[in-house]
Amino acid sequence: MGKRPTVEDIAKHCGVSSATVSRVVNHRELVKPQTVKLVEDAMEALGVTPKYRESYIESYRKDIIVLAVEHTNQSYYYEIVQGALDSAELHDCDCVATQFSASKGNLQDFIRFLKNVHAAGVITLSAFPGESLDAISAAVPVVQCCEYNPQAKHPYVITNNYESAKIATEYLITSGRKRIAFLNGPLKYQMAVERRRGYTAALESAGMKINPDYYIQVNGTLFDDASAAVAKKFDSGLMPDAIFASSDFFAAAAIKEAAKRGYNVPNDIAVVGFNNSSVSQITSPTITTVSQPSYKLGYYACDMLHNMISNPDLKIKNHILPTEFVIRESTRLKLSKNGPI
Repeated sequence: MGKRPTVEDIAKHCGVSSATVSRVVNHRELVKPQTVKLVEDAMEALGVTPKYRESYIESYRKDIIVLAVEHTNQSYYYEIVQGALDSAELHDCDCVATQFSASKGNLQDFIRFLKNVHAAGVITLSAFPGESLDAISAAVPVVQCCEYNPQAKHPYVITNNYESAKIATEYLITSGRKRIAFLNGPLKYQMAVERRRGYTAALESAGMKINPDYYIQVNGTLFDDASAAVAKKFDSGLMPDAIFASSDFFAAAAIKEAAKRGYNVPNDIAVVGFNNSSVSQITSPTITTVSQPSYKLGYYACDMLHNMISNPDLKIKNHILPTEFVIRESTRLKLSKNGPI
């Protein structure tokens, strides 16, 4: 007796993924009729009778979606993950989060993990090299969320970081600020690149000179990283009249360092953050910020991935979600007849 064909053999025979073969047996209602027929014809051609079909599929019947999170210590991801969890529950899927960074982890180990948990798809929450995304998508469908690789051809759900940063900077300009500094995170993140572009574009559109001294680069992503960078600039004699920070944590660090040196926010220095996280509402003063739809990012990413899993031939469109500008105390000034004072 010859070796019985495996799920992979069936998938290869009819040109679909192993996950699709699993869905035909377990969730045929999620699969297009023509795909069901294709898989069942392949089973018949390979000698798999209906009596033995379920022996090829694991007993676990729910699709498993994996969230690849780079940093588990950042509250930024909380609402994104919650959105993905709610979407997964709606689609009767399970969602598993695991910490993985393409720059630090072993990609093959990650792919083995996906196979071990029988993952149906992956949502990446950090930027992956194109070749890494290609390797993952060869195993399971993949959707990029929040962070993305613009050169890769894999679908993504992101916010419009460029336009949002441009609007935030324009607000500071129209408020009468002339020396606007930008406090930014590592440029390995695409969101940092896009926010820098928006900041620069706003200054250029207003005919303002781009002063490199007012660009404050932070080497990490934590509060202390930003505090150290701002302190160094302040102590060097830099005195901006506004700071646009690429996160609320960075904005809070700027407010702290300004207060330590006797500067008043917003009278001496206006401060704008990004994300509309809880920290933006508990600082004193509260922080004017760009509110991005974090929950929707995770929800739409999971929804997109489920569509890809259920309909492998479906054309998927990228989502670029809008943001909202929220004005609070860190930029609010008293007005005179001649403008802000």
